[in-house]
This record gives sequence, structure tokens and C-alpha cells, in this order.
Amino acid sequence: MWLQSRNDILLQNNLHHTAMILSLYFSARVSPSCALCGFVIALLLCATTAANPLERSGADAKPLVVTTVKPLALIAAQALGDHVEVAWLYAPQQSPHDQPLRPSMMRQLAAADLVVWVGPMLEGALADYLAARAPQALITFADVVAVDAAAPASQHDHGRGSDHHGHNTDPHLWLQPAYAERLAAQLRRHFALPAMPLLSREELGDWHRQLGRLQNRGWLMSHRSLDYFSDFFALAKASALDSVAGAEGGLRHQLSLLQQGNYRCLLAEQSEPDRRLARFAAQLQRPLLSADTLGAAQSLQGRPYSEFIAALVAVLQHCLSAP
Repeated sequence: MWLQSRNDILLQNNLHHTAMILSLYFSARVSPSCALCGFVIALLLCATTAANPLERSGADAKPLVVTTVKPLALIAAQALGDHVEVAWLYAPQQSPHDQPLRPSMMRQLAAADLVVWVGPMLEGALADYLAARAPQALITFADVVAVDAAAPASQHDHGRGSDHHGHNTDPHLWLQPAYAERLAAQLRRHFALPAMPLLSREELGDWHRQLGRLQNRGWLMSHRSLDYFSDFFALAKASALDSVAGAEGGLRHQLSLLQQGNYRCLLAEQSEPDRRLARFAAQLQRPLLSADTLGAAQSLQGRPYSEFIAALVAVLQHCLSAP
């Protein structure tokens, strides 16, 4: 039964994938400015309709879950364990907002039994492609948690000069453990697995104890990508160099931050080094620490999401404990 359902989904996804490339091919053929485009895209069509090395066959094959960004892969791997294979599309240094959909990504999406994404607020470049995907083969994180009902404004632009594609909703849903629990529950239901919490009471209790005495301490980031994390652990939200819309703060704003100066530390994201923070740290004579908010260094083995959150708890505890 599962194998038949899986094959039906793969067939539908591959037909959609092939139709997209055909449309590109015919549009290229009529373009006078691209004489070789039709030939190149035709080669891509042949490659993508040939045997796909990402596809599995046989009754013993595990379903393939493909997430757009790695933090979602951490949640899926911990929630589903060895029942599935898990992969992700975007490297931590890539911006999901406007990264073009490469043929290798299309092949990976076509081979997936289930695709998990945050939603158009983050992976806008994928929205049209995923809209045509079989509904039973797609989970939208933002829909699972109904995030549009009440979400903090985003100050994260995923790259200088971005206009955030007009979205002011914070896309960093994976940094809210309560949201991660809901996504994990949805994933387990999808594969007909019994309900099981993603995070243990012991883990949650330990983390709250580590951060509980640090709730009112100030800290500074380039942009407030950790608002969901702060909300969950009742921490003061970080002050930020950038505005709510993601634009770089002006001189007046930066001078105001320097005058406040009541920061225990400054926190940079490993995926987006910011020289401004180093200058501020030197002027304020405060420590500058680094946080891996995308799980770039985290393995998918064991309890990857738990380890990811534990690492963030540790760096925030170190940051906010500075004298």
C-alpha cells in the first residue's frame, strides 16, 4: 500500500518536473537572443527524465524526506529516526529567499516522498514550483503552526541589500521549540508513527534552569533572528543593528545603541559574519560570541535537534553571564 502510494506521488512529481523543463525548452526555442538555450535545456530534460540516482526502488526502500533548510532536517531526523532518509536543499551560506532552483535541486525534489519547507516568507523562489506538488507530499511549517496569527517582525534579511521580499513575518520558526514540537508531531502523523515528544521534559527543564536567572539581561545582534528562542525561554529580546524591515540601521540608530551600552555581550551568527559587530564589541569592550542558528555544524545522527537547541542555550548562557 505505501509503495503504491509512493510511486503515485513520484510519478506526479516527475511529470510536473518534466513539464516545467519542457516549458523552459519551448520558451528558449523562440528566444532569438539564446541560440544554444534550447539545446542545453534539452540535455537537461534528457538527464532529468533518465534514471534518477536519488530514487529508491523495492519494498525495503525508505521514504525520502527533503527539507529546504537544514534546521528542518534536524527536526525531521529526530522525529522520524531511521524510518526515513533525510536531506536538505540549501547550504547554510545560501539565501533561500532568492537562490535559483538548480536542476540538481529539482531532481532532489522530484525524488522526495515528502518535502518540508517553511513557506513563501522564506523560500519565495520555490513557491511556484511547490504549489504544483501533490498536497499529500508537502508540509508547510508556517501552516502547521499558523504563524501568521501572531508573529514577531523579522529583522533578518539573509544577505545585505535584501528587501525581504515584502515579508515582515519572522521565518525562523525552528528556533521556537514549541513550534518544532508541532512540526515533529505532523511528520510522525504523516508516516503513521505513534505520537512521541520531540524534546524530553528533562531537556526542557535543564535549559530553562540554565537561562532562568538571565532573563532581563541585554545583548546585541545584527538582526533579531533569535526572537522566537527568546520568547520560549522568557529572555529579553536582543537589540539589533538593523531595522525591523531588515535595512541597515543608520548612524543615529547606531549611536543610540552605543549610548545605551547595557549589553552583556554581542552575538554574531556563524552563517553571516558582520564586521559591524566586531567594531561595536571593541568600542563597548564587551565579548563577541558566535551562534550556529542554522545548525551548520550539527550532525543528523542521534538527537540532532536537541543538540542544536542545547548548543544555542549554552552560547546564550555564556553570553548573558558575562560580567
